[in-house]
Amino acid sequence: MFENIIKKAISVAKKSNVLRSKLGCCLFTSAGRIVAFTNNTKIYGIDGKFTIHAEERLIVKALRLGAGRYDADRILVVHFMRGTQCLGMAKPCPRCEYLLKRAGFKVWYSDENGDIKLLA
Repeated sequence: MFENIIKKAISVAKKSNVLRSKLGCCLFTSAGRIVAFTNNTKIYGIDGKFTIHAEERLIVKALRLGAGRYDADRILVVHFMRGTQCLGMAKPCPRCEYLLKRAGFKVWYSDENGDIKLLA
């Protein structure tokens, strides 16, 4: 079930404008249907530049879509490493982890070996 979700998350991560760390997120249902996806992005503003995390962007998309209507309560986060063309550690930062758990999402992520793990 995860194969198509992983492929989509990788393709989304590749499109990130953050050179150092390309992350992609997919929101999906228990049946494996992808409802929404996004990546991390660098924003340039008056005070300089900053990065919006992929998880933050996905939470906003889920709220706009009304993800509960679709029974979409699962998220996959992957980190695509340009140099090796492999998956790397994509465990959500403490802030994103808190937001995702608070919103009731089950979160999977790629670890340092490229394996998919469930966030405890």
